[in-house]
Amino acid sequence: MGFSSVKSSYVAGERGIFCVVLLNLGDTPIRKIDFTLKVRALSFFGYQVLEIQNQSTREFKPNILENIYVEGSLPIATPPGFYALELTAKPEMLNPLPPADIVIYVEMPKNFLGFLSFTSMFSAFYYTLPKISGRIRDVGVETLSLQLRKPAALLLSVDKTIENIEDKFIVTVNNFSMGQNFVLWGVFILMSTAATLVMGMKSVAEQLIILAYFALLIGVANLLWENFTKESLPKSESSFRLRLLVNLAVFTLLMYFSSSLLTIFLVFLTFIAILIMINSAFRK
Repeated sequence: MGFSSVKSSYVAGERGIFCVVLLNLGDTPIRKIDFTLKVRALSFFGYQVLEIQNQSTREFKPNILENIYVEGSLPIATPPGFYALELTAKPEMLNPLPPADIVIYVEMPKNFLGFLSFTSMFSAFYYTLPKISGRIRDVGVETLSLQLRKPAALLLSVDKTIENIEDKFIVTVNNFSMGQNFVLWGVFILMSTAATLVMGMKSVAEQLIILAYFALLIGVANLLWENFTKESLPKSESSFRLRLLVNLAVFTLLMYFSSSLLTIFLVFLTFIAILIMINSAFRK
């Protein structure tokens, strides 16, 4: 078995073409071969980022060279660096063949760099807007020149609208129970899967869907518990903290036994966000 790539380097989001060359050295035809492709990011300490399993059911006749071409688009958010592709083949009723390896290089696309630049500029604007608006209020719009009064008034209006939205969101979330917070984050994670699918990150989207499912499951269980005990048991901060720790422990165990290291990393980041969000509800 031989394994090669049409190109040695690709741009993230580009369609990759790979060729598998097979030669049946036996005396009888082979009618099915199972393939396993593992992708490791050499730039990230050899971390395995993807595993694909497929099979070919064509007839591989003895002493006839067969070429199989495989095409696939690289996710647009693929980090730049070197990637090792290891292909393993197992013919039907035979032992697996020795794995074949190739190394490719993935470059960052220009349009993704533009997206990062736009995101950075928007973040900088969102961060500095309150300071600029506060400075305008201190000075007074009337003291500005005629050319600056209209943009200054627009900035004040935008800042006021964002502030009202933030205040309403914070008040609403502060009134959420623990179950409602878990459901909220489950919905947020589901919404993020749409962005990952648009960017071509199908494997990450699948991990996020699992994460959202367990968040919704725990959220609904907590809602049932809260509805059952809202009048029978007194509310206290200690009982709330204990229930929170139990929920997070169950969440961690579910993710650990169902997914990969990438999901555990996503769980860790999500836990931080959940703790920040739920911290405001400790008074309940």
